[in-house]
Amino acid sequence: LEPHYELQQSMMVSVNQALSDADVILFIIDITDSVNKHLEFLEKIISLNVPFITLLNKADLVTEEELNAKIEAWKGHLPEGKTIIISALHGFNIGLMMEDIIKMLPEGAAFYPEDMLTDKSEKFIASELIREQIFIHYKEEIPYSTEVIVTDFNDTPDILRIKSEIYVNRESQKPILIGKGGSALKLIGTEARLEMEKFFKKKVFLEIFVKVRENWR
Repeated sequence: LEPHYELQQSMMVSVNQALSDADVILFIIDITDSVNKHLEFLEKIISLNVPFITLLNKADLVTEEELNAKIEAWKGHLPEGKTIIISALHGFNIGLMMEDIIKMLPEGAAFYPEDMLTDKSEKFIASELIREQIFIHYKEEIPYSTEVIVTDFNDTPDILRIKSEIYVNRESQKPILIGKGGSALKLIGTEARLEMEKFFKKKVFLEIFVKVRENWR
């Protein structure tokens, strides 16, 4: 148990450091939870003297009467500041939340030039565009059990040739990802290729292979 305890302690040090260095903290509360469940952590956040916004989430799961009762229950514990009722599932008040976050963030020097889109490599972008399609077309464990690696990235003036491999955890996941007669993999490849052509602004030839690599994580 000792290594496990040391790992927990190390993680808590990292969490505390991240909290104290933050420009804004979002304190997200499940509106259906009891008030006492979060009081200890709330006191910790208040003691940091870092601006924070309290978000009462899952407003769609309670009636207006229950919502008002929850707000009243929290009033005595929440300090003066911003409290927003949201529903992440339905996007309720998410725009308002973003506006308030932007208002509270301090201005600072730019880390990158204005015309720089990302600090990630083009190979990384290509792999993420493939992974995006896996998330769009598959549910449950498949998207979270896969990793995409670009094994070859050959950029010529006329065409971009990309070879990639999708790793899955188990042999049983491979046919699900490929689909009957390769139909599912073909769909992923086609839509990922179209997105790549938009991003890289040239024709793309994309090859995708599915492989099993147990415990790839």
